[in-house]
Amino acid sequence: LHLVRGSGTRGLQGLRPVLNRTIAGAGCLRVIRPLLCLGRAETQVYCCEAGLLPRQDITNLSTEPLRNRIRLEVLPLLKTINPAFEETILRTAFIAGEEMALLDEVTSQMKAELVIRQDDVLMIEKIEMHRLHPALKRNLLRQMMEELLGGLKDIEARHIENIVQTMDKPAGRRIDLPYKLVFQVDYEHYLLGWGIDELCPYPPCQGEYRLGVGTETFLDGWVVKTEILPSPIGLDLSESSLVAYLDMDKAGTDLIVRTRAEGDQFQPLGMEDAKSLKEFMIDNKIPRNWRARVPLLISGKEILWLVGYRIGESAKVDENTRRVLRVEFRLLG
Repeated sequence: LHLVRGSGTRGLQGLRPVLNRTIAGAGCLRVIRPLLCLGRAETQVYCCEAGLLPRQDITNLSTEPLRNRIRLEVLPLLKTINPAFEETILRTAFIAGEEMALLDEVTSQMKAELVIRQDDVLMIEKIEMHRLHPALKRNLLRQMMEELLGGLKDIEARHIENIVQTMDKPAGRRIDLPYKLVFQVDYEHYLLGWGIDELCPYPPCQGEYRLGVGTETFLDGWVVKTEILPSPIGLDLSESSLVAYLDMDKAGTDLIVRTRAEGDQFQPLGMEDAKSLKEFMIDNKIPRNWRARVPLLISGKEILWLVGYRIGESAKVDENTRRVLRVEFRLLG
């Protein structure tokens, strides 16, 4: 049935003789199925020898449910091709079960090392998640959801894939999942849980801070490092969302860090015209409670960089750039 529906390896293992199931608020429940290894014919013979009359569920003879249709119509056809089909599928399920058990064990170890819980929110560093093999990554997400929900009812492969695809989006991007669960991209973490809106990665940043060039400046919850690179050759522009490379001569040395102000205009990289900063934040789905904390790198009246999101068009590095200003923001604590 799982194979017909497009199941992965986990679905191919079928029912397990022993299963540890997490129950919300009740811990771990061990389910044991001692008769799972017996076939229908064996149980019928036993009942006959013991003088027992088995009870028959009349709905088992209906071909309306897909499960029954497979058992009554598809399996007999497959047995004409391979008389030992039942043994083959059981062997496949056994192998799949052993492989999933190993994957679950390794994933549990990774989860204990990498995942942090804060109330109803689970957090994992982005850099650590990206190091994981795709199979480990997906299974870790399943285990995280299972911890929060007490099970995986109504959680489908498409939900896991939606999360994986969202991981490459900028900070602030989020998706809604069953049971009002939310997955959200942070600067340095991925967040999964409830009450995420209250978890803003930006520390409050009040007032204006003047940056020196070639120095480190400590702000409210941030340390900002600036340095001049003699050439634009070999820049790693995908290094981090908290690192920006700007044309030194265009940016200048009169650099200020502050948060948004009424009437701020921003011309993002690649756009011909400026737009209101508020509009840009909304368009890029920056959560409302983050917007007043996002640092801005300012030169004069020009926004050079909306930290973590986009540099401005005015100070971009191009073919005429001689010197490069590298600016890095790091969270303290």
